[in-house]
Amino acid sequence: MSFALVVSFLLACANPSIEDSQPGEIVEPLTAACGHQPVRALLALPAGEAWVGCGDGGVLRTLDAGESFEPMHASRQLQVNALALDGDGALLVCGRDLASRGVDALLLRFTERRGWESLLAGASRTDDACALLAVDSQGGLALSDTRGDALLLRAADAQAWQQPPGWWLGAPSQAPRVWDLQSGGGCWFGLGADLVSPPVFLRPASTQRCLPLRAVAVDPGLAGELWTLASPDDGEHWLAGGRELRDEAESAGVLYRSSPGGERWRPVPLPLGLGWVRDLDFSPSGACGVAVGSRTRPEEGGFVLVSQDGGRSWQEIDAQLPPLRVVSVLEQGFLVGGELGFVGRGRCW
Repeated sequence: MSFALVVSFLLACANPSIEDSQPGEIVEPLTAACGHQPVRALLALPAGEAWVGCGDGGVLRTLDAGESFEPMHASRQLQVNALALDGDGALLVCGRDLASRGVDALLLRFTERRGWESLLAGASRTDDACALLAVDSQGGLALSDTRGDALLLRAADAQAWQQPPGWWLGAPSQAPRVWDLQSGGGCWFGLGADLVSPPVFLRPASTQRCLPLRAVAVDPGLAGELWTLASPDDGEHWLAGGRELRDEAESAGVLYRSSPGGERWRPVPLPLGLGWVRDLDFSPSGACGVAVGSRTRPEEGGFVLVSQDGGRSWQEIDAQLPPLRVVSVLEQGFLVGGELGFVGRGRCW
């Protein structure tokens, strides 16, 4: 089936929505949402609402599909690494505040009624930032720091965080660092690696319990990194993206798709010239998948790939883009973000 693909900058329009871009439409760019800071996190929501997390420039919101952005937190030095909605639909912000005296990890919750609240409550202080955040179907939370060696869990009906000693099946000293964390089928899944072995997929060791996790090799011959993980069908199949390191100055983007349960993985053919798959996401139904990243040479900019078959095949959108870092997908449209505060939008078909 043929379909039109387009990436345009966020624009103002009548009854604006993230999914309102039209095939062939090209508009002038808006002022970069994060100034010259990179966009580290995106969360696209229906009816034209979206949240943008900046490198060191705070968290912004638009209610008009990008006609305007409003700073939503008092600190303009809030480093945002991840955005999500909790089980009640409140915004969660994972990162750290560079304006504070320390470098404690932050996990903030925002609602219109109560404003900003801290969910770490000082009990889980760390010398690193909150980097990864996942929410399961029951509203449970999981987070990790930027080093990938601290995993904290909190049940939906609990107030306290726990660092489960048995989260990993094996000796604690052999636990991989967690590079991405997702939920699927009510359990936790992830990507991990150590300093000497190829990247691994982390999945429950038993079909009866969500923990501990065990490692499954994605590609034992991969000399590189896998950074991003997503599922089109709530954890039955998974897609993992990253890069193969060919030498100090060159890499090639890679994408893998799993069999049911994630026991076996196969590489997915990609266009030539892609240097790094930085992020990928699927629409709630799984009908639209989008992967973004940078080309082999940074000066060549970035790319957007779109899938309409659960990640089995991908088509590149023909557009001039800066290097891209993040993507957030709705049912028919998506947002992408990257260097120099760039935010763009497109349609899956």
